[in-house]
Amino acid sequence: MSTRLTFLVAWRGAFPRTLLAALLIWAAYWLAITVLQWHVAELPGSTPDTLGLLYFIQLSPMLFLTPFVGRFLDQVGGRPVLIAAASFMTLVGVAGWLLAEGELLHFGFSAALSAGLGLCMAVGSPSIHAFVPTTVTREALPRAIRLVAVGQNVARLLGPMAAGLLLLGVGVSLSLVFVSIVALTGLLLVVPANGLAPRPRRSAAEVGSVFSGFQIASRSPLARRALLLTLANSIFGLSHVAMLPIVANTVLSVGEAGYASMMSAGGLGAMLGAIFPLARIRTFRPISILFALHAAGLVLLALAPALSVAVLASGVLSCVGVMTAITLNIRLQAGLDPETRGRVMSLYTWAWGGFLPIGGLLLGGIGGLFSVQAALIVAGVLLLLVAAVNLLERRS
Repeated sequence: MSTRLTFLVAWRGAFPRTLLAALLIWAAYWLAITVLQWHVAELPGSTPDTLGLLYFIQLSPMLFLTPFVGRFLDQVGGRPVLIAAASFMTLVGVAGWLLAEGELLHFGFSAALSAGLGLCMAVGSPSIHAFVPTTVTREALPRAIRLVAVGQNVARLLGPMAAGLLLLGVGVSLSLVFVSIVALTGLLLVVPANGLAPRPRRSAAEVGSVFSGFQIASRSPLARRALLLTLANSIFGLSHVAMLPIVANTVLSVGEAGYASMMSAGGLGAMLGAIFPLARIRTFRPISILFALHAAGLVLLALAPALSVAVLASGVLSCVGVMTAITLNIRLQAGLDPETRGRVMSLYTWAWGGFLPIGGLLLGGIGGLFSVQAALIVAGVLLLLVAAVNLLERRS
């Protein structure tokens, strides 16, 4: 049976339900944190430093917890952990709505909600990567991996795009209600989904120590290179999203409408990047070209004289960023052993999302000391340096 035919057979099972659930849960997360970012940006006295701190709080659970979640996933499987994460995200959205309705959503509560959302993704995202592949056959796995990667990165941009439109149309309170609805829908989809075969529980001795994921990655040149490039993409390439509220509100003075425009352009760029990843690359050197394009987009956003240019830059950044992330994800997962998938993909989630708070703090700190424009240009220069080092590395 051909790969295409086996994939079509797998598509009739639990895979489409699980993939849609994953897309909704990821989108609900990015929708929620974007709404909270905009809300905090509008609070009196808010600065780039404030947004950088909020970004750190939102994503710090990925930084500190995700590397160790994989060991648990390789023991019990991803489905029960994903159900718990989606349930908690639904409750966080309800809590945010109640606080916003009571006009109590100051920075402290916004930070607490952000930490809760970060906790959901610290365990939820690697559980998706561990569970979804169990819903397809081995022959259909490469195509399934590509669709999961596309879904993850499209949700990362569609969530903020929807947030911009909702903020413009209904405000913060009802936007948080929508977060709960999206997360609950994902939960209802994943509850009845099951893998192709029952997953036996594995003992802690069989899985190894909490640091075994690092050991596995360090022994694989491919995994090590993919994870390091993913980390660079997150810190220098994708953390610009934390600064977009300031760009819209302070630099360009275009308000919610301008913010929604930049987010919408980002969503369109994400769709284009998801459709055209570099799925067949044999080395990591083409990633340097993508990094150079991303650096150019950061400079364009920093020097944008008008909203139209900022919208174009946002689209370019999203397109190239998603293309880079999906390309690295596909190349990494294609070489993984199913018995270690949970641990290695936890490290991917850690590099992909856990270091975004470091990027947010970096850009926020530079923006506070100098300007948002200077922060974006510095990020572009650093990304170019990584691209140069990657070109000099030997083929892997």
